Amino acid sequence: MQAAAALPLTELVVAIDFLVTDQSSRTHLRGGARTSLGELCKKAAGPSRGVRVLRRALQVARVGSASRMETLLRLVLDDAGLEHHFTLQRDIFDEHGWIGRFDLVCSAHRLIVEYDGEQHRTSREQYVRDEYRLDRVREAGYRVLRFRADDVLRTPHTVADCVAAALRD
Repeated sequence: MQAAAALPLTELVVAIDFLVTDQSSRTHLRGGARTSLGELCKKAAGPSRGVRVLRRALQVARVGSASRMETLLRLVLDDAGLEHHFTLQRDIFDEHGWIGRFDLVCSAHRLIVEYDGEQHRTSREQYVRDEYRLDRVREAGYRVLRFRADDVLRTPHTVADCVAAALRD
């Protein structure tokens, strides 16, 4: 509750997404999710400082975000009224098996929205893996939109416009 009173709404959502998502497969952390949305909703039921912003954050928090920037990208889509089209961290398969897990997937439009962090361009191994995975998912009929931190942080309206246009196509 102290964080709810101290953090801006966006950063509170980032914190909640982290707490309710099992990060052990992606990081050095062990033990799965730190809490659940249900437990946090119980804490938000009573009167206390910061409870109003906590309740608002809980309305937009989601299980499944793999990073702060993925949450911020999702919130850009939420602010534009587009998030409901997407599933977080969805596995996609083709006739050969598992292609990969993707950040935000809209199955109805066969559209994938990915956040590419620094490791996607600074690690040759990661880059090659990403390109192979993206080639396969495109061959399976998906369109892929990739965004970086500057896109999400500096021009969120452009990100939202790009995703909205892809959903219209």
